[in-house]
Amino acid sequence: MQNAFRSAVQQSLCKISETHLDSIETAAEKLLATLPAAYSIYHPLLLIPSTILERAAWNRLLLGYVIPDQSNNLAHFDLGPFFVQVAEATSTTHVAINSPIPTHNEPHAPDTDSSQVPFNAAADITSTNILRSPTNLIPLHGDFGPPLPSFPNHIPSENDFEKAFWVSTTQNGIKQTWAPRYTMFSKGNVTEKARLLTLPSVQNLQHKPWTALDLFSGIGYFAFSYARAGAARVLCWDLNPWSTEGLRRGAVRNGWELTCQVSCLLRVERSSDAED
Repeated sequence: MQNAFRSAVQQSLCKISETHLDSIETAAEKLLATLPAAYSIYHPLLLIPSTILERAAWNRLLLGYVIPDQSNNLAHFDLGPFFVQVAEATSTTHVAINSPIPTHNEPHAPDTDSSQVPFNAAADITSTNILRSPTNLIPLHGDFGPPLPSFPNHIPSENDFEKAFWVSTTQNGIKQTWAPRYTMFSKGNVTEKARLLTLPSVQNLQHKPWTALDLFSGIGYFAFSYARAGAARVLCWDLNPWSTEGLRRGAVRNGWELTCQVSCLLRVERSSDAED
């Protein structure tokens, strides 16, 4: 049985003219034959794996669309109608290429208009990506929210949160919420999340109040499992404001009461003329 993504692409290839396909030396049949089978849907988002850019035909087609100024002079072609139909056929509203989380943030060139950069804005200076920000996400269709510098160069406001695009999924009966342009999500730890629900050490505490502490809690990957397992209180801490906002929204969706306290840890340096 053909998967939903492949079926959607097959239905939508008619939106790309043969003239354009000829200009990049490919054809609809070649695109369909080299389409990755894997994909993920976190409603209302369709995520395409980054391996699609390793397929020559798709690489030529997509690079001319998402980054025409860096596409080796490939002709730019508006693939908007194509992705609109792909989104409709998969019952989604947004489409993006999901790439591995980079280990470092890379700055934009000084003369680059960040509003035209398809990738999520990175830090103003090259630095270790300690927040595990998905700066290599490539939006293809839909409004994912404005490009923003990474924390701590920019502390997101309530207005930033409202303008962002949020998605959700349910694992082990627990709802999780995040903004894919600013926050990572790993579906691979679903087994570990389930294991936490039945840990003997957790089961032995069912008859008395107990507290769980989750450092670097993210959007609630494991904190929510402890809450579902019966913890009277779960204390969470994280560096990434986008993750804590996702955790807050997820807790609300799960029907849990919560108290949020946001604080910034700043390094205080003594001036050179300060007394010892």
